[in-house]
Amino acid sequence: MSSHGVCKMYNIGGDDTTSGDYRLFRSAVGSGYSHPCVAELANDCDRNTFYHSLYGERYAWWNVDLGSSVSIYIVRVHPYVRTPDVYNRFHDVEVSVGMVPAVGGDASAYTVLGLFIGPFTDDTCCSVDFSLGSPVSARYVHVRLTTANSILNDYLLLEEVEVLTQEF
Repeated sequence: MSSHGVCKMYNIGGDDTTSGDYRLFRSAVGSGYSHPCVAELANDCDRNTFYHSLYGERYAWWNVDLGSSVSIYIVRVHPYVRTPDVYNRFHDVEVSVGMVPAVGGDASAYTVLGLFIGPFTDDTCCSVDFSLGSPVSARYVHVRLTTANSILNDYLLLEEVEVLTQEF
């Protein structure tokens, strides 16, 4: 529970659920992944798994279909920052939301919720919240790197992406 809303996981085929493994209920895709860290692992309610974009991939992205339009207040991103060699990889990350699929990762028509410049310097932070301060109606959530400067540090590593709504 948040002071702003409830983290809800959306079951595309039925009622909303707030418990259990919901990776099968939401459709997540990414620009590419480093095996076995597939896109679905960033929304499986398990902070011990994570999505890892491909090595050397420029402008990596991740997108999830919530199944229907919802009022989104906050998108909370939990980056994978457990070891010193990956602290600096969560940087220049933009989160946006929209009503249509981001075909090929193109979310240019989406509403941008925010940009995290970063990077982290250690593992003391657990998440980053992205919000406009008031709810935005959307069906899709998109997370992407806005830079592609370094083959060593430009990876998208996501432990979990939570969508918090105003619906109680």
